[in-house]
Amino acid sequence: IGNEKNIRHSPWRMNLVCQFAHGLTVPEALKQLLFCQKVKAPLVAKVIRRTANLADIRDGVQPSQLEVAECFTTHGTHLKRLKIMGRGR
Repeated sequence: IGNEKNIRHSPWRMNLVCQFAHGLTVPEALKQLLFCQKVKAPLVAKVIRRTANLADIRDGVQPSQLEVAECFTTHGTHLKRLKIMGRGR
């Protein structure tokens, strides 16, 4: 299970990138993400590659035997910002 936190990007657009990799084997998913024109596609490919390497180290499973079962993004933590506006006085 791989994850990446604190990504400054829209989850709607990140889910579009994740749909390219969903349900494919790891080499096929990396090949799809290599030709994807989205900005954060290399980040998703990096997470998949890192997860495959961890599975190889921990369990001895080759990356060609692994499949991307699910790939999704959620809303992260929101930054508190100052809202400068009049107060109607």
